[in-house]
Amino acid sequence: MGVRLMKRTWAASAVLGCLVAGVSVPATAAAGGFKIVLDTKLAGDDQMETITAPTRKSAFAFASQMADRSIPAGYRWNGRKWARTPLPKGLRGVVTQVTASSARHAWAAFHPDVPVVERRDCADRRLRAGSGSARILRWTGKKWVVEATFKNATISTIGAVTAKNVWAYGLDEAGYAAWHFNGGKWTRSPAPFLISGVSVVSAKEIWATGLDLAADSSFVVRFDGRRWTRPRIRQIAPDIKATETMPGRQTLIGEVHALGHDQVIVSGKIRRGTLCDTSTEESLTLRLKGRAWRREKPAVLKGFSLVDHASDGAGGVYALGDPLLGTGFDVFYALFHRTAKGKWTRRLEHARPGASSVLGIAHVPGTRSLWAVGNTYGRKDMNGFISLKGRP
Repeated sequence: MGVRLMKRTWAASAVLGCLVAGVSVPATAAAGGFKIVLDTKLAGDDQMETITAPTRKSAFAFASQMADRSIPAGYRWNGRKWARTPLPKGLRGVVTQVTASSARHAWAAFHPDVPVVERRDCADRRLRAGSGSARILRWTGKKWVVEATFKNATISTIGAVTAKNVWAYGLDEAGYAAWHFNGGKWTRSPAPFLISGVSVVSAKEIWATGLDLAADSSFVVRFDGRRWTRPRIRQIAPDIKATETMPGRQTLIGEVHALGHDQVIVSGKIRRGTLCDTSTEESLTLRLKGRAWRREKPAVLKGFSLVDHASDGAGGVYALGDPLLGTGFDVFYALFHRTAKGKWTRRLEHARPGASSVLGIAHVPGTRSLWAVGNTYGRKDMNGFISLKGRP
């Protein structure tokens, strides 16, 4: 029963090809009120799953052409259209996350490898950082440049508070790490645990998932500008350690999404089974309002754990659902909506007709609209797309 370092992993295919320009296409109708606004149309297989929108007229997204070594491709929305953005030459790897404090200030986490948990057997676990150097890319207003390089490191998450206050977290050869940008340079400091999926409210309120890989546990954490703390949540029962023969129970916190000051949605799942075999999984959704935590169990979420969130612009939240083990769902990700009053509904399975998956979402600030990125699975290859629900 292991802890996942990132929400998703990338699998490189054996398909080789030449990178060609992504094409902005006329908006076409899709499922659930979404319209396709861009098809990547890269050679061979490609995958798009990360997007952020700091303003109504600005958004950034990344795809990756999956060959022997993945080749990243950047895209930017300028308020009128999506277009390819120049990346540093020679990059081979994956952009795993992008964050922005404004239309002019954006950063992306890049590494040539993905975080892995190595297993000699199911009772023995080792962790290693990426085999190459992780990099922070910065948007200059015209192109992406390499701003910082972290040797033998893996970046698990990145979050921008302001243009002069950016945090990246992960691990390197020295252990768990936090890297901070003050507007002039990046500095490293040790972290108490591996931090994943930050959600920024302010400089003095950042929420995230904490991972203790040695103990194989995950938990909700909060940063007050000086240190990380673990709030006590009685709705999360203590883990029962499993062995190879005796079943146990483990709570896996997948994502912590802040709606505002002390207003948080926590998503994850509860696994039951032996160390080497998971028998059942149960969805876990928690809501913090003020000081009170409450578990939510809407019937519509049965069979799914939530893995990504975005505001709906009206006090509610959208979330992507990842099918749980043994549910029989053939949908990679489904989209759910929670209103400000707490009503959950399932909105769609695909953001375009045919075989496709929604892999990332982002709220369009100042509106009730939603960007979505994902993949379409064709007969010969897989291609990424960007779609829009509502008006930009």
